[in-house]
Amino acid sequence: MVVFFILLILVVQVAFLVIARNAAATAVDASVRRLSLSAAKVDDESGRLVRDLQATIPGMRDVDVVLQRDELVVSGSLSFEWQPPGPDLIPVSITVERQIPLVVPP
Repeated sequence: MVVFFILLILVVQVAFLVIARNAAATAVDASVRRLSLSAAKVDDESGRLVRDLQATIPGMRDVDVVLQRDELVVSGSLSFEWQPPGPDLIPVSITVERQIPLVVPP
């Protein structure tokens, strides 16, 4: 019974990790896409990204967001420490990086 309980905790932790990483990747993709299509300000988008992630992923700390717009590409990088709900089995650090070309109107 104890082995089953420990395996169940491990499966739940891995599931939460996958969900947190996918949510972070989706949020960074959306921010980079918004910056490539419009004249949005990078600072405003960084704040929006952090607010969205804090509402979505509980237990985030030490959030570091870098969004940059160059002449040809828009790049975004997000890294944070995450403490999953439940017992803290291992420290988790998640890093997501995305880069897409800048859209220029005709």
